[in-house]
Amino acid sequence: MPSAESAVQIALALGVNPEWLVLGIGKRESRELYSDDFGFTSPPDFSVPLLDTRLAAGSGVTAAENVIGNINMPPEVMGALRRDNTKGLVMMQAAGDSMYPTISDRSYVLIDTNARNLVEGIYAFRLENDLKVKRLRTVGLGDIEVISDNPIYPPDRIIGSERQHFDIIGRAIWSGTLL
Repeated sequence: MPSAESAVQIALALGVNPEWLVLGIGKRESRELYSDDFGFTSPPDFSVPLLDTRLAAGSGVTAAENVIGNINMPPEVMGALRRDNTKGLVMMQAAGDSMYPTISDRSYVLIDTNARNLVEGIYAFRLENDLKVKRLRTVGLGDIEVISDNPIYPPDRIIGSERQHFDIIGRAIWSGTLL
């Protein structure tokens, strides 16, 4: 059985509907095809779950992570992110100004939940019951420096036993703001 990506490519090459080719359901004829500057040859579905979670770009915010809807990401944004699917992506909203100017208060932040290995960058994370979005980097012998982009907020550190209450949700890869 081919992978989903291979099945779509085979269907496109044959000019048939991918669902018909793989599952034998639907019409044999292919859906309307198009080509764009990002290499997509069929209409992409870039629907990302929107969570009711607010990530603190300041002090911590406690919230459940429930899906409240979906946000359709434009193909141009997905192309710029070099993504051809939304697997592992979730959208959350930032609250606060500690990550300004990178992430503004009430900005929507796209999180890649598959990118949980800590290399220097901006991450959504949980520290005890607080959910935050900050710039993280490892320092010393396993400590984590928590950095705000707004210079009025000093850096913080997660050290020693605090690490057991720390969990990376995923890496922030895009932010859009309300004007």
